[in-house]
Amino acid sequence: MSETDTPSHQDSDDTRRRAFLLDQLSVAKDRRLAMGPANAAIPAAIARELGLSPGAANAIRAALAAEGYMAVGKAGRTVTYTLTDSGAAHLVTIRQFVPRQTAGNVIPPSNDTVRRARVSYLLLQLLRSERHTLAGADANRFDAVGRSLELNAATARHIRGELAAEGLISVARSGRAESYTLTPAGRLHLGALSFHDDFVFSLTGKVLNDLLEAARDAAKQFESTTAPAAAEPPSADELRAEILLAFDELSREAHADTGLVPIHEVRAAIRDRFGPGLVRHDAFDEAVLALWRSKRVRLTPIADRGRATPDQLRDGIAGVGETLFYLEPAHAAAPA
Repeated sequence: MSETDTPSHQDSDDTRRRAFLLDQLSVAKDRRLAMGPANAAIPAAIARELGLSPGAANAIRAALAAEGYMAVGKAGRTVTYTLTDSGAAHLVTIRQFVPRQTAGNVIPPSNDTVRRARVSYLLLQLLRSERHTLAGADANRFDAVGRSLELNAATARHIRGELAAEGLISVARSGRAESYTLTPAGRLHLGALSFHDDFVFSLTGKVLNDLLEAARDAAKQFESTTAPAAAEPPSADELRAEILLAFDELSREAHADTGLVPIHEVRAAIRDRFGPGLVRHDAFDEAVLALWRSKRVRLTPIADRGRATPDQLRDGIAGVGETLFYLEPAHAAAPA
């Protein structure tokens, strides 16, 4: 995997073009678009603002494919582009550059409060539904609160894709229809959320009881991850378990939005509990790689080394021509 540098002021437009084209795939069905429809779906205002002619868009997609952020397929004369997992992870780092008017009428949140309220709203939708499952057509019928959050079908589908990537919901497809189910991890996440006073969610007594029970379960899980340190240093198996606990806590508390937990933060959590001996590269790195090989976690390289300090980079794990910098849930197949 190649790495890209932080965009300078002079090439910020190129970063915006790349962010737009990656985001365009992220909201498409199966994260895939054919070349013709993809170019036709670029709004005229965006094309003028960014200079995204079909030829320019195709050239940028070719560069993104060369970096592993897109996969290119061809059937007859039809060329298709598919967003890769690396591309989705890279998009997280440059999402702030996506123009507000995006393909498919996906509306970015106006502020962080709205972003968090949207997640709460969509998860509560499922908690209120029978068996915590809702068909796509029903899920996209928004009440006054949903409309106040500027939710439309395309925006909600985009957010649900992110929630599914974090393992908080599952998506079932039948033909072109989708249904969504709240996962146990999503229920715990919902129980740990705080709700902003600006948005009022109506709950029945049963749903309120479900939410309170989820909050109690989330608190119990948090307590289990903060138990006193063991008197004896953990074995190799115990170290892997402690790394998973630290990763789970950080992913729920500090990095719930992206699911990407910097390895240096997990290493620091283990250091705080057991001292420096277990966070040496020979011990800690092998434990993390064992978790990766057993598909308990995924490893993602840092795309922009300029966003990390030298100490943070050193606390990552050396890969082949790259620095493995993030841990994320193993909700998809681990890399080969």
